Amino acid sequence: MPDFSIPLSGLTASQTALSAISNNLANMNTTGYKDNAVSFQDLFYQNIGSTGSGDPEQVGAGVTVGSISTNFTGGDVQTTGVNTDVAISNNGFFVLQASNGANYYTRDGEFTVNSDGYLVTQDGSQVLGYSPTGSLGPLQLGAGQISPSNATSAIQLETNLNAGSAVGASYSTSINVFDSLGNAHVVTVDFTKTAANTWTYAMTIPGADLGINPPDWTASKSYSVGDTIVPNPANGYLYECTTAGTSGSSSPTFPTGSGTVTDGTAVWTEVEAYPPVISSGTLNFNGSGALTSWTDANNNSNSATTNVTGISVSGLADGANTLTFDWDLTNKGAALLTQLAAANSTPSTTQDGYSSGTLSGFSINSDGTIEGAFANGTRVLGQIALASFSNVEGLARQGSDNYAATLASGQAAIGAPGAGGLGTLTGGSLEGSNVDISTEFSNLIIAQREFEANAKSITTFDEVMQDTLNLKH
Repeated sequence: MPDFSIPLSGLTASQTALSAISNNLANMNTTGYKDNAVSFQDLFYQNIGSTGSGDPEQVGAGVTVGSISTNFTGGDVQTTGVNTDVAISNNGFFVLQASNGANYYTRDGEFTVNSDGYLVTQDGSQVLGYSPTGSLGPLQLGAGQISPSNATSAIQLETNLNAGSAVGASYSTSINVFDSLGNAHVVTVDFTKTAANTWTYAMTIPGADLGINPPDWTASKSYSVGDTIVPNPANGYLYECTTAGTSGSSSPTFPTGSGTVTDGTAVWTEVEAYPPVISSGTLNFNGSGALTSWTDANNNSNSATTNVTGISVSGLADGANTLTFDWDLTNKGAALLTQLAAANSTPSTTQDGYSSGTLSGFSINSDGTIEGAFANGTRVLGQIALASFSNVEGLARQGSDNYAATLASGQAAIGAPGAGGLGTLTGGSLEGSNVDISTEFSNLIIAQREFEANAKSITTFDEVMQDTLNLKH
């Protein structure tokens, strides 16, 4: 009697092959999709005898699916220009964490940032990576992140002082510096020529930045002890009322360094220079216009290559920490201060502080580092992690381009892109499917012919069965 199970097994195997091929074709444009291939193997055999020479005579029981393997070769990398898209080149899988806490793995790098600022897949799973501190977890990339400020620690002034200036001539320039809270303060440097090849400098900061907001002197006004003024016209010093009284009706003389001035019935005592001086000294140049030495406010002499260090500003009104910075007189051995027969000028200023800034965008580098662009510069937000497996064929497909680890695949080995045999990343790009349409069409024709041949076997078996039954009549 014919054995219908043999061609039926062929139909079943052919149907599986057709399903796999059609699934490949259906996903030929799916990001990161990996092609499946069905392999067959024959079933057990029944011994029905042996030949005269003793060779066994066997009849097979049909065919079954031996394996459905996945081709993990890389697909073409296509540029998208979307900063959250990432493609893997060579080995590795992105590591995902689903809402139920389970980990999955994918080659599909079509990510986005959700409302909570996390990098996620299209189905909402969080992409795992390393934080700036090195811990593995979901990556936070949301807009609104703040890059902290950095207090100024050094300034540079590329300045020329006009050698042709008359004694007593002055020149001022300024530079912004930043305190520990990220607030900017204008530091003004006043240069005054005191002799040939000699200039003094005074570095000041606005009094308001220190909470000093004295009014100008006003005629016929009552003042109390402790009131402060800057005389009008200002002579560059702050005065404090030490004897209450009424000011005079005409502009008094407030000579610098006089100590005490009587104005009407009020008595004033000189307190300090205004705006407050935070550093001062003398600059000495030679006949070639080069700085040869400088002295500080205590008349300590220093070489031209020694920077002005320890400039300190305490008591800032915004509550910031004491601001301390250096004034670099050279840059990589080149002098920044000159005295030449040219106009006073400061073509460039440099300082290393900055205010805080908010995240405006980011880019993903080949090693997976995510570099955030802030108003005050750039900093690393994290690093995308990749996973590898000892047997990728053992991974179980989960749909949504995801795979799950199994006993056959082994546990995931997670690391940074480009390290430990892992591939590298391309930001703003996606990996296409590796399905080859011509190969799939060829396989489709073969599977179709196989299905038709097995169907023909069943038809033949049916005819033989009918003929056998008819022998009774």
